[in-house]
Amino acid sequence: MKKFRWKIPLRFTAVGFAIALFLPLLSVMNSHQMLRPVSLATERVVKVAREFGKRGALAGVGKPGYQHVKTSAQEVVYSKGIDQQMVEHFVFDPESVLQDGYSRLLKGDSTSEKSVYRVEMNRKSYIVKRFQSEAKGKRWKHLIRHSRAHLAWNQGVAAAEHQFNAPKPYLFLEQADRNSPKVSYIVMEAIEGVSLREFMENHPDPSLYVRGVVHQVVDILKEMEGARMVHGDLHAGNFLVDRRGKVHLIDFDHSRQYQQGALFYQNVHRKECKKLLDCFDSNPVQYGLIEQLVNAVE
Repeated sequence: MKKFRWKIPLRFTAVGFAIALFLPLLSVMNSHQMLRPVSLATERVVKVAREFGKRGALAGVGKPGYQHVKTSAQEVVYSKGIDQQMVEHFVFDPESVLQDGYSRLLKGDSTSEKSVYRVEMNRKSYIVKRFQSEAKGKRWKHLIRHSRAHLAWNQGVAAAEHQFNAPKPYLFLEQADRNSPKVSYIVMEAIEGVSLREFMENHPDPSLYVRGVVHQVVDILKEMEGARMVHGDLHAGNFLVDRRGKVHLIDFDHSRQYQQGALFYQNVHRKECKKLLDCFDSNPVQYGLIEQLVNAVE
């Protein structure tokens, strides 16, 4: 018992002695600006965390044109301008909508991390992107970053707000499993048309019609440059030309905006345009025509 009584005072004495030595040392370090790097690093972490919170918020929440519903089982954001019956039908059982006779699989399958469907609901066509959550062992990633569907929806809304010629996002649905996304869906406008690659193959001569299409592509890239947005997957297959000759840019899943770093953004944007230009290197005439894309960002 006596030995036990002596341990407690000694522990407190050791702690007090350590504090007595540390406080003067801390004061000296602070007076000599030795703690300045630590303070700057802390401020930087706090700033990054705040920016993550601002950019990470689900797009459309709290905005007049969108409705937001969140429960313990799912989260839904949809545009108020779309058919309410379609929203109720899709949210109630999205898998039945994708599996019925009025849907067509365009990309991937039911086991893919991402699959794309074309569906008919209430006599109107939509594109539905289905995102499968990662394995349970990797779901911890959602604690430090948002799901792929979450980011894809945000970038689609950003493209619509900048009024790009892009499909309009209508609905976002994310089903949760223990606070981690399980299956997510994005319902978007369906664009009727052919890819830019197919269009250029069908129109090998640089006619006025073809030049008009190319100028539309240039205009879209200029608009993206003005918004400081990088598409992330810019190639001829992600440009659609409809029956009226209007060009649309699709698949903003990998896009992002750069708020700072103008020189870095210009380099990334120029590389994207060069990647698009390389899609036509087999045709010298078309290559020379589409070379205007690179000049658009210089």
